[in-house]
Amino acid sequence: MNQPPRSTETGSGGRDDFPAWRRPPGVARGTWRYCQERSIADRYDDFVADTPLCELDLRWIQSELFGSLTPGNSTGRPARVIDFGCGTGRATNLLTARGVDVVAVDLSRDMLRHVRRSHIAQRLAASKEDRHEPGQLLPVQANLVQLDAIASQCMDAGVCLLSTYGMIQGRENRIAFLGHARRILCVGGKLLLHVHHRWAALCEPGGTRALARNAIQAMWHRDHEFGDTTYAYRGLPDMFLHRSSRRSLAQELREAGWDPVTMQDISIDGTKKISQAWLQMAGGFFVTATAS
Repeated sequence: MNQPPRSTETGSGGRDDFPAWRRPPGVARGTWRYCQERSIADRYDDFVADTPLCELDLRWIQSELFGSLTPGNSTGRPARVIDFGCGTGRATNLLTARGVDVVAVDLSRDMLRHVRRSHIAQRLAASKEDRHEPGQLLPVQANLVQLDAIASQCMDAGVCLLSTYGMIQGRENRIAFLGHARRILCVGGKLLLHVHHRWAALCEPGGTRALARNAIQAMWHRDHEFGDTTYAYRGLPDMFLHRSSRRSLAQELREAGWDPVTMQDISIDGTKKISQAWLQMAGGFFVTATAS
């Protein structure tokens, strides 16, 4: 799922049940439907089970964070990580199993219900098998653009995986999210961010034409950005995703105050990191940003 998920299912379409004034900032109509549809959360784990990127990003977390997130570290308390757009808890479960305390944030109440269930199962299994106790879990239902209720410099690291960043509609809203993430992390804390690559569309059937049409829309419509796309996804007719170029992503990170930043290219199929993207098209980026 390094590229946007595709589906042969179609949605009902028709009238706009969720006009802009009813939605939180940065949440597109299709994204709001996604968050309200219980069946999407209930079947999410099965849907992504064979997605290579879902294995690759968890290995990335282990290599980037596990060395520094030692329970009972120099702060005298368990390490704390915030999982932005936690979904059903892929990254959250990995981190709590390590003894890390996690604040799991998602706009979907149904996704958070699955996070709580899996955490309870994790704690019961640890107790039965006499393993070390998992870290604590705090589920939070919130829009990533509106995180003012979370204290500043209270987290040691943050993760934002899969398509989460691209699901935020509007450049100013993505920068607002990045600003919140920087404020929430302690000095020296790392943000691990996955972002889809805009130009990977050239490798898709009809991608060149779609990009050209997208560019024209961006020129004529103020509410449309180059990189915005909607597609059919699991019964939803208009799931939203913004795909970034390396340049536009770097600019958004700079405007939010992130420095230094490193970007690692990911292969089109999401199976591996690639070091010479100029030899092959990158499907997305793994970004490691450090709060200063």
